[in-house]
Amino acid sequence: MALFEESTDDSERLAFHPNGTATVIRLSPWTGKFNKITLQLTEEQYNNWRNKRMLIQDAMPHLDKEEREFLMTGYTPTDWATIFPPDEDEDDKDV
Repeated sequence: MALFEESTDDSERLAFHPNGTATVIRLSPWTGKFNKITLQLTEEQYNNWRNKRMLIQDAMPHLDKEEREFLMTGYTPTDWATIFPPDEDEDDKDV
């Protein structure tokens, strides 16, 4: 089992695994709860982004936008759906 690395940010913990994955735990700014996800992510990819050597989409092009958002901010897709619910009148509008 991989150990979680210390972070300068108490809202984030990462553990990199030998199989090229990482377990990421982030604090949701919206709910105040910790969420965990396992991503296809190497320490090199993470450091390239975190140390501002690469943009996140260039360092991790295989991650989808929701995974990158979670890694950057801690917001989950559920958080975004709660913050910005679909407009109920949207179906009634003429385009």
